Amino acid sequence: MKSLTLLASASASLALLGSAPGALIISEIVDGNRIASDGSAGASPDPFLTFVEITNTGASTVDLSNFDIINFNNGDSTASFSSTALVGSLAAGGTFFFAYESDPGGGDTSAFERTYGFAPNQFAGSKFINGDDVITLLDTPYPGGDVALDTGTIVDVFGVLGVDGTGQVWEYMDTSASRNPSVTDGTSTFNPSEWTFNAPNSLDGGGAAEHQAQTSVVPEPSIALLGGLGLLGLIRRRRA
Repeated sequence: MKSLTLLASASASLALLGSAPGALIISEIVDGNRIASDGSAGASPDPFLTFVEITNTGASTVDLSNFDIINFNNGDSTASFSSTALVGSLAAGGTFFFAYESDPGGGDTSAFERTYGFAPNQFAGSKFINGDDVITLLDTPYPGGDVALDTGTIVDVFGVLGVDGTGQVWEYMDTSASRNPSVTDGTSTFNPSEWTFNAPNSLDGGGAAEHQAQTSVVPEPSIALLGGLGLLGLIRRRRA
């Protein structure tokens, strides 16, 4: 079981936090298979295709350096790692891909690029998630360790804090989940009705084609050289 964790006292901490309307939301979670360099289903040491997509549903560009991602893994309530500060900025309607793998470097490609044809916006390095872990988007860096989450606000959350997702409605082991198109604001209290969950283990053993078929990933317009289509990322979410 993969592990990384966060909260000292979930209930006490949540008392300090309210729903946080804002431009950024977690819009997709993928816990995929290993992907080989040719796009087929991989094997060790090929990297896993695991990532979080963040969408800017607001009307202006957001400075991502003001936001962090941190995981609550396996239902634990204290952090074993510090949060990860996001980098760059995100235009209105744009999407940002945070991949839970290391930057391959040396001319090699990540599982994300092997699947979608372009690199993710940021790599998590040695940090990782599994299909039973909670993911939070914060507006202030979290220091990690056994302290209460009282230094910032949860902008958005996937999963129930302090709960192992195994067997829960929001478990995403070897599958994916996507935010419903009508949702434009984040929340500090997870609401599964805001999400569409794909079948459990539907990505297990799959290659790039299977992952492409189940997920909906579109690069930033600047990456795809699409000029003025600044709302492409948001339009992508308006799927049936």
